[in-house]
Amino acid sequence: MEIPNKRKREVLSCIPCYTRKQKCDRHRPCRLCSQRRRPDLCSYYPSQAPQPGSQLALATVPQPQHHLERATDAARFGLPFRIPHTFGCVGTGKSNTMILIHNLGVHDKGSVAPGPYLPHETVEAVQEALKGMPSRTVLDFLVWYFAREVQWYHQILYIPSFISSYNAWWTLGTLTCLPDVEFAVLFLRVCWYASHFLPSPSCSIDSIRGMALSDIRKACAHVTDILEPMCKNLDARGSLARVQHQALAAMGYLCQSEVNQAWDSLSYSVCVAQRLDWHPEVDVDVGHANQVDREIRRRTLCSLYVYISTFSRRIGCMPFFPDGLNEQDMPQMHLLSDVGTVPGAPDAFSERLLQVQLIDYWRLHAPASEVGYDPLVVQETYDDFCSHFICTIPPVFGLKPDQKWDDSVPRVLLQRHVFHVALFESLCHNFRPAVLPTQQEIEKLPTWKQTIWQSHTKALAVSAINLLKTISNLQMMICGSYTRFSDIIMPTFEAATLLLTLCNNATFPAPTVEVPTTVTVTKPHPLSADMDAITREGCMQAIKEAIARMQKLAEVSKMADVGMQALTPLAANISILPGTTPDDSNATEEMNSSFQDLLEGAGTGHQMENPVAMSPPLFDLLNGQKDSSMSINWDYVPDFMNPI
Repeated sequence: MEIPNKRKREVLSCIPCYTRKQKCDRHRPCRLCSQRRRPDLCSYYPSQAPQPGSQLALATVPQPQHHLERATDAARFGLPFRIPHTFGCVGTGKSNTMILIHNLGVHDKGSVAPGPYLPHETVEAVQEALKGMPSRTVLDFLVWYFAREVQWYHQILYIPSFISSYNAWWTLGTLTCLPDVEFAVLFLRVCWYASHFLPSPSCSIDSIRGMALSDIRKACAHVTDILEPMCKNLDARGSLARVQHQALAAMGYLCQSEVNQAWDSLSYSVCVAQRLDWHPEVDVDVGHANQVDREIRRRTLCSLYVYISTFSRRIGCMPFFPDGLNEQDMPQMHLLSDVGTVPGAPDAFSERLLQVQLIDYWRLHAPASEVGYDPLVVQETYDDFCSHFICTIPPVFGLKPDQKWDDSVPRVLLQRHVFHVALFESLCHNFRPAVLPTQQEIEKLPTWKQTIWQSHTKALAVSAINLLKTISNLQMMICGSYTRFSDIIMPTFEAATLLLTLCNNATFPAPTVEVPTTVTVTKPHPLSADMDAITREGCMQAIKEAIARMQKLAEVSKMADVGMQALTPLAANISILPGTTPDDSNATEEMNSSFQDLLEGAGTGHQMENPVAMSPPLFDLLNGQKDSSMSINWDYVPDFMNPI
């Protein structure tokens, strides 16, 4: 009996459009994949049409199946696509073999690997896990709150793009593609992290739509704990979303005082960025992504660099980016203007770029830690910093700032304080070696070096006090009295510890002696005016205020609680200096008495004071209403609160 030939219809649409049964324009990437913001998934099947002939004839023709599969893979993916995955080369970096392969004439033809579609059992597991998410209205509010109140600080995400993808995600139905699952992890991490900043002065709530904040955090964390391993198993390389949600996870872990987990998440985020050709030595090649996507990656890398460099310095670990960022990794576009086209207005990303410059300066000029304390080297570094960095700070971010943009540019006042925190932290780090030598080691120094050392102890005290003042102002502007924010707690603890170390030395503060600068300084030293007025009592008062702040924060933060309990007995044990005047002695006794009161009250806690009442727009938002009077720019949050 003759078996009739049955000709199969050739599939011409790309895989995503064919799966969704949508009309494809057969470009690469096609229009629909570009609209879905998934150009990297736009790929095509090889020809499905079989050659005419009977099944018997096809069965009897010898075909080297494995060789055909390998040839097909090579045609689809291209040789350069396979080399990085096989040999571990990161893109076309100049320090690996890929650049030599390209120079020999083997180039990528533009083919990309098809997006990994989920196995059927994984699809079911994903859908089951997503049932544990909080409701859409709860997530909508937290995403909105993150965009308005939280994102400005770290700027890991580009909000217009993120919210556009967030709205599109809810239209997908059953998730069949890995990037959609990865994005779910991202926005759940956003909600989980944002919930750490509630209640706040602008939103005094402890639940959203009847769901307690603690339950929201647990639900988001539970779902991400299920989905993250799935994503890693299906795609070891990772994606932009993975870099972002791992960075957010690290920030959230710090809010929970889980420093080791934060470090692990940050290290994994950097590893994924390196696999995605984001390493500073690698020429960035994002395939079919448009210029905005390239810029988003640059900004994510820039913010990640700032965060990791600051965190590694605080905990004393080697930074993940020891060589810094090169020019091609820096943001190059003005994505979002806060004040239109007004000349001279600071960009929303200006503070991040200044922090990169600050980090790079100290990376190149800071004395090596293994050398030990050399007063002359530390003084030369500080003089050079005043001459070549301080004078280059834009006026809007200066220590004596130009405040004309404070009312017209959103967040510029807050960002200025964030930059000043980083600036005074770096100065503390520069002068910190002055407290490490013993008194015997100081006495062995030449007299002129002892004079420089005395000025360094005062400079360190001024830097620490200014750091505490800036942190206090920043705290009251963003969160009032209570916060879990580690960038408030960790610098407070470090600055108070430095001041305690200085006050524990009976010779501090020494009489003021003029110290000649080692280079020509075009502008005054930022610390010189306050160094003459530094007193022991002023330092002790700053310590007292820092401990009192941490005592309040201890009610919501384990990190603050541990820091407060460590500092309070140390401050109470500071002895009265011999030879002080009666008035000074009485003032110091009162100070020690107040420290003793803090020590006796440590850990007892008190009723949390009621924050500022919640504004009407936020109240409406909690009830699912969209109010045009909100300060958020609804132009780039299209139909955000409208149910889909």
